Amino acid sequence: MLTNGKQIAAARQLLGWSQANLAERAGASKPSIIRIEKDLYSVKDDIRKSVLQAFDSHGIEFTPKGVQERTLFTKTLSGTSGMQEFYNDIFLTASQEGGDFYIFNGVPDLIIKFLGEEWYDMHSSRMSEVSENYIFKVIVKDGEKGLIGNDFAKYRFFPADQFYNRTLYVYGSKAAFVNFEQNNVQIVVIEQLEIANSMRVLCEIAWNNVAERR
Repeated sequence: MLTNGKQIAAARQLLGWSQANLAERAGASKPSIIRIEKDLYSVKDDIRKSVLQAFDSHGIEFTPKGVQERTLFTKTLSGTSGMQEFYNDIFLTASQEGGDFYIFNGVPDLIIKFLGEEWYDMHSSRMSEVSENYIFKVIVKDGEKGLIGNDFAKYRFFPADQFYNRTLYVYGSKAAFVNFEQNNVQIVVIEQLEIANSMRVLCEIAWNNVAERR
């Protein structure tokens, strides 16, 4: 449906975003967001589309009755571009929301394979810059040496005979399940706070009672 400036502003406020937050999420400038919310039609269609996509990717839908959050929002990503989009979302959540983050069954070599070493170095640097905002706990297989997030994350080690290359991420209101294949990676992101918090509790139990320090 067509959206007006009041709906855009309402959607932004529903997510607790400032105009600058929305601009960053949409890859737009803050003045463009201001013009959209004032219904000034000098804004390019591709920018408007990016704004709507930013809301859509965070579970906001526009209906004839107004703006609302989806009860359950899922998104599927794949390949290097999908993995990079996923890690961009992790960074934005870390910088804007913070909180307790987890990776369970982390596989550093496969993360590097699909993100690229140079791209991951950039990500590690930016995560380090906002590390005061969050606590990041990563559970990897016993014996793992590639602790690529040492600059911003804490690590513990899980028994090798109970470890699987099916990785769970928990960050903000999202839980993501990552399936690494030989030539591809698939990520399913579920955005619902109750699900994320349930997964967070399970990760914390594993962290405290099974995973070990080294």
